[in-house]
Amino acid sequence: MTPPQAAAWQRDSLIGDLGAWAAMLRRRWLVASATFALVVLSAVIMAAVWPWKYESVAKFLVRNARQDLVVDPNDKTGAYREYVSEETINSEIELIRSRDILDRVAQQTQFDLAEPDANPRVAREAAIGKLARGLNVSAIRKTNLIRVAFRSRDPEQAAMCCAS
Repeated sequence: MTPPQAAAWQRDSLIGDLGAWAAMLRRRWLVASATFALVVLSAVIMAAVWPWKYESVAKFLVRNARQDLVVDPNDKTGAYREYVSEETINSEIELIRSRDILDRVAQQTQFDLAEPDANPRVAREAAIGKLARGLNVSAIRKTNLIRVAFRSRDPEQAAMCCAS
């Protein structure tokens, strides 16, 4: 089969396939329209009922507090190394996730939203747990940055937690 004949055969095959699909839709138009309407209606209902989530994001630059001096025999002044190891970044991430830091954030942002007559310790632990569940801390690849994100259903809480 020559290339023009092959192209004509593929075109005719495609037109035949489209014709078969069109014939099937003409025969089953009621089922196709009901399925389409059901999918669109369920998507609209889910969008209306699903709770909104708000996210605030902060990025932190990790730098060496103590830089190692690199000595070069040809250079009399020396140079400082700016490299931050992966271990240092992971240590910083674990410190951000620590209970002490979350406790300070809960205190500074007044994150305790329990009833006034509740036990203060229980309310504080609930606030720390809520902060820990909404917090996402990750290292940004090939950078010295840490991304801290907090998600909440309350936009004020989301904004308040990453601001402190």
